[in-house]
Amino acid sequence: RETSGDGVHAGKEEGGGGEGADGDVKRNRKWWESLSGVLFPVLTLHKGRESLGARKSALVIGLLYASHIFSAWGDRMWDFVVFLLLALLYPGSLLLPGVYGFIVALGVAVLGTLVGDWVDTYPRMKGEVGAVSVSMLGTFRFSPTPK
Repeated sequence: RETSGDGVHAGKEEGGGGEGADGDVKRNRKWWESLSGVLFPVLTLHKGRESLGARKSALVIGLLYASHIFSAWGDRMWDFVVFLLLALLYPGSLLLPGVYGFIVALGVAVLGTLVGDWVDTYPRMKGEVGAVSVSMLGTFRFSPTPK
């Protein structure tokens, strides 16, 4: 846009045609509403017959985003701490953390496709129950026993 020396838009009046500060606010609001519609869609219940409304949907999706962020953060922190603890067990050598990293990468490469196919084949709830069961068995199997 061209402006004259006094800050008035050349060839356009402030109030006409939705231009000026009001037009900018309207454009910014439309941009934000279209972006928020993508980031925070209105959630529906009962196969699309009822909706939660924009405010409740944004709250639910915001909490879901926060849950994912903290879960991913905790997972990465645990991965970092495991390497530090393994390095502390054998100071002066990074053999143990290196072997651990190799075994984890090998397990992902070998079992990643199998687990992905299994999750895609069976219902989600069955997959979730299986994953939690395997996790709990590992926790009970390798947890220290009282003497």
